[in-house]
Amino acid sequence: MKNSVSKKRSLRSKKIWLGKSQIDSLVKNLPNPFAIVDFNGYVLDINPAFEKIYGWKKKEIMQKYVPMVPPRLTGEFLTFLNKIRLGEKISSYEITRICKDRSEITVSIDAFLLTSQNGEPIAIGEISRDITQLKREETITKKSRERWRTLAHNISHLIIIVDKQGKITFVNQRIKQLLGYDVEEIMNSSLSTFIADEDLEAVERDLIEVTTKDWMKSCIYQLKGKDDSTATYAIDWSPLKGSLGKIEGAIGIGRDITREKEIETELIQSQRLQALAGLVGGIAHHFNNFITVILMQAHLIGQETNELRNETIEKRLKSIRESCLQGKKKVEQSLEFVEGLSCKQFLMVDINRVIKQALSDVLVQLKVKAIQVNTRWGNIPSILGCFSELRKGLGEIFINAVEAMSQGGNLDIKTGMEKNLVYISIADSGTGMSEEVQKRMFEPFFTTKEPTRSGLGAALTYGIFKKHGGKIKVFSAPKRGTTLVIKLPTKQMPKYREENKYKYSSYFG
Repeated sequence: MKNSVSKKRSLRSKKIWLGKSQIDSLVKNLPNPFAIVDFNGYVLDINPAFEKIYGWKKKEIMQKYVPMVPPRLTGEFLTFLNKIRLGEKISSYEITRICKDRSEITVSIDAFLLTSQNGEPIAIGEISRDITQLKREETITKKSRERWRTLAHNISHLIIIVDKQGKITFVNQRIKQLLGYDVEEIMNSSLSTFIADEDLEAVERDLIEVTTKDWMKSCIYQLKGKDDSTATYAIDWSPLKGSLGKIEGAIGIGRDITREKEIETELIQSQRLQALAGLVGGIAHHFNNFITVILMQAHLIGQETNELRNETIEKRLKSIRESCLQGKKKVEQSLEFVEGLSCKQFLMVDINRVIKQALSDVLVQLKVKAIQVNTRWGNIPSILGCFSELRKGLGEIFINAVEAMSQGGNLDIKTGMEKNLVYISIADSGTGMSEEVQKRMFEPFFTTKEPTRSGLGAALTYGIFKKHGGKIKVFSAPKRGTTLVIKLPTKQMPKYREENKYKYSSYFG
């Protein structure tokens, strides 16, 4: 009987020893510092990782009171130990600790209660982790975020951040001064809250391009104030990327350009007067040349003797006729620009067919310069207009595109519908235009080409599409090609009223 009891005790002691041995091995190989601390803060045992992080050797700290926390935190640390002793579960407790070299580090502690076989609390086991660098980075990030918010709220421009669905996730406090809205009432609402109805589709299209194509765009919209007033804003959109580089939305920086647009309108009126003066001056210059030729030839005919052969007279008369015809042509071109279309009757016109005819007019030039034409024809309705004049206007655009691609390239043509408007997109891969050239491209007699060009081509195109109720947008930059987007009404006859006068705008990508 005694042997049986002794045997059982021996087995139990062996299991206890094996269990303690496994625990000791586990603690010894923990990568993080481990310590056993009594309820007064005395260190009872430590593992090698503790020695490495804190600098204390086991013999230097065992059974001795070594202040592991700064005096200012002693009370807080003892309170923490007491909560663990009473059975309270605390995870990831953060505190500052002192290393042997008197430097301080910030640690995160996971603590658990150690009990006797009777369940009595005897000490506390803790695993600590050095988070000094992490806390430093968090502090820097927090300060940077606070600085950004301070800057964003105090800058004079409007700053908006939206997600991919157009929901506002941030707006700076300047919106109160600019548009009358409180930040709280605009947050988490749709961007459409303060975008004018006529610009909603444009905003949606712009945000899709920014968030899906990783583009930056400069746009102009009408914004609605809280008091139902409207203002013109220029907004620069940029993709908003998360920490992994994935686009999460868009950030827009806007400024009120209402007054600038008013000044621009006044400037356009002034430029129109200058263009008219240039038109008159150009006509006078050309006519002076033609009349000089006519007078000179007539004078020479009057000086010839009776022996003058009929052949010579005919030659001089031919020169007079050619000068008159050239003068007549210049008058017709000028009248087309000033008065509009020479067509007296508008009929239903198939725009796709007009484009094909205009392309056939420049087919030789396209082949000579090895220009690849790519077309995408939309299913569009006929429009009310003049076939020959539309063909002439598109022909001028194609000629300019060909001249811009002296080394060959691509000419992309696309048609389609946008709301109740037919649109034509013509894009070339040519030399592109500077901002200054774009501003003047529709002026009469303005040209960057050789002297043989009259400079009336773009102006005639301007007049043709204006009288059809159309609008043109120009997208160009040096060495990046040029895209013209023409929009024309489908069925209604254009009304020649002042408020419907042709306008054009440029975007420099």
